[in-house]
Amino acid sequence: MAEEKARRAMVQLGQSEVEGFMLPDGSYAMSQSQAAEAVGLVERNARDFCAQKR
Repeated sequence: MAEEKARRAMVQLGQSEVEGFMLPDGSYAMSQSQAAEAVGLVERNARDFCAQKR
């Protein structure tokens, strides 16, 4: 039996449509790159934000 994988999906978020992944359990997730792009930042900003300890 083949392992189920996440599939790319376009998700409506307010008035914007963003690219994310639909997981096998039906939930959705985004990569750091996709999240940064959705709010108009570069991926480096997302990594730096997640690395902060505050």
